[in-house]
Amino acid sequence: MQGGLFQLPWQLERERIWLAIQTTTMTLGAKYFVISAHWWASWKAYCVYDQMDCAFHAGAPRPSVIVNSHLLVRESVAAPGGSGGGMEIESRLTNRLRTDVTLGTDFVLLPEHAGHLLAEWYSCDVEIGRLVIQMGIQRQPVVELWPIKLILVKDPRAAAPVASTQLHKIYQPQSHIFSQSAGMKAVKLVASVAYNIAPHHMTLLVRDATGQTHDITNVSQSLAELGIAEDTTIVVRARDTFNVVGQLASTPLASRNTQPTQHL
Repeated sequence: MQGGLFQLPWQLERERIWLAIQTTTMTLGAKYFVISAHWWASWKAYCVYDQMDCAFHAGAPRPSVIVNSHLLVRESVAAPGGSGGGMEIESRLTNRLRTDVTLGTDFVLLPEHAGHLLAEWYSCDVEIGRLVIQMGIQRQPVVELWPIKLILVKDPRAAAPVASTQLHKIYQPQSHIFSQSAGMKAVKLVASVAYNIAPHHMTLLVRDATGQTHDITNVSQSLAELGIAEDTTIVVRARDTFNVVGQLASTPLASRNTQPTQHL
């Protein structure tokens, strides 16, 4: 979405954005862009957008670059740095919307084509794109503003011993973003890449606040329908004789001290 500055007559900008909005229908999988409400208001004033039949400029200045970064969450992460070779804490911008911002007050949603046009004309500091999903019994199309972050953790109990140099990579928790409309199959596909386990060789369990793990009782439901919230930990458990690096496990599956689980 980031682009260069390209200036058109204000009347033409107004007409092209109006057409892009009016000719877009919200359909499953369509992309919308989150735009700062403050910037959008300044652009509307510049183009006299609320008076489409007006041929006279109101005198409002042309807005500058679209700034969206204040709408996003910043996370503190440890990164190598410093003269002593230690770790330093860095603040990094994520692509997750802050939970205290609201549609209409802090930001607006524009169809993909309209967002691309504005970025072409004004440039943009950061792209915030969101997809249309279907929610509820009626499967109504909605723009998913807050896809959820899940924490994937490899369960070491069912795996064969691995070299100490691999432990950090294999068992380090990993954060991944999922649509609320996604099912556990989507989580399995991500976990299979992260831990090199075939989807049909793994079981996924949800870890609750007390540290206990629970089976997924209805694998056909979406994450939203299952009530899986932000930052939920999903335990990835190998349930075959192959471990995370594709080697034979040291003990047969039948001899392992595991409880029966619902296989996803």
